[in-house]
Amino acid sequence: MEVCCQIQLRDTSELRSYGCVGRESGSGQTSRLFWQDIKRAIHSGRTTSSPASTTAHRILRVQMIGTCFESFDFVWEVFATLSSVNTAACPGLRRSLLSRLWVTAANRLHVSHPVAEICGLLYQCAEDFELASAALVKAWSVFGRRLGDVHPATCRLRRLIIRIARRGRRLQCAELMARELYGRVCSDGARSYLARSCARSLSHVLVDLGRLGDARHICLAIVGSASPEDAGPETCDSRTAQAMEDLARIELLASDVQASLWWLRRARAAAERLWPESMILRSIDEKLLSDPYVSFLLTSHHSFE
Repeated sequence: MEVCCQIQLRDTSELRSYGCVGRESGSGQTSRLFWQDIKRAIHSGRTTSSPASTTAHRILRVQMIGTCFESFDFVWEVFATLSSVNTAACPGLRRSLLSRLWVTAANRLHVSHPVAEICGLLYQCAEDFELASAALVKAWSVFGRRLGDVHPATCRLRRLIIRIARRGRRLQCAELMARELYGRVCSDGARSYLARSCARSLSHVLVDLGRLGDARHICLAIVGSASPEDAGPETCDSRTAQAMEDLARIELLASDVQASLWWLRRARAAAERLWPESMILRSIDEKLLSDPYVSFLLTSHHSFE
C-alpha cells in the first residue's frame, strides 16, 4: 500500500488537477467511468439475480481497455468499492470482480506488482472488514502530509473513508468526518467540482440518517451552483447530474413521486449528454420504467381521461 502511495506521489502534476472537472488525464477519466459502472453493477447486484460471473465479465470486457491500473482512482477505489462492507449484499460479484482484476493486473503489470498484490489480498481476505478502511486511512495520512488536507486527492481519500463508514452503518462517525470535510472545502459554497463532490458525501450520510430536508438543501445547492438562473441538463457536470439523481431518491423517500420523477428525468437528460450509451444511462432508464414511476404515470393518465 505504501509503495502505491510512493508511485503516485512521484509526479504530482496529475494529482494537482485531480478532481477538477475537464482536467483529468485520459487514464483518469477512463478509471472514473470504470468504477462508476462497477458501482452501478454492485447496486444492481443487491436487487437482481443476475449471475455474478456474467455481470463481472460484461463490465470488465467492455471497460478494462485503456484503464490505468496505477492511476489514483483505480488503486483506492479497489479498497472502497470492492471492500467487503460495500459489497455485503453481493459477495459473489465482489469475488468475481476481484478475481478477474487480480489476474488482469498481474498480466499487465507483474504478479508481484503492488496493485496485483492488493487485488489478491482483498480477494483472499473476504471477511476482513477493517482491511480496506485501515489502508485508506493510512493513504489519507500519507497524502495529507505530502499534499495538504484540502488537496483534491487527499479529499478523495477522505470521501472514500466516509463511504465505508456509511456502508458499515457507522453513521455518527461518517457524519462527523463528512461535516469536517464539508466545512473545510465548502466554505464558499458548492462552486467548484471538488466542493460539489464533498457536499454530496455529506448529503449521502444525511439521507442515511433520515434527515431528508438537510440532504435536499445540500443537493439543491449543488444543482444551483452549475447555473444559478437555470440549472438545466446542458449546464451540468457529473457531480451536478448525480445530485439530480440524489434528489430523485430523496423525494421518493419523502413519498413525493411526482417531484422524484421530475428530478430523475432531469438526471436522465444530463446523463445522456455526459455519458451516452453508458451503464449509468441504462440504469436511470431502468428506474424510469419501474414502480412507482410507471404506476404514477398510469394513474395520472387515467385521471385526465
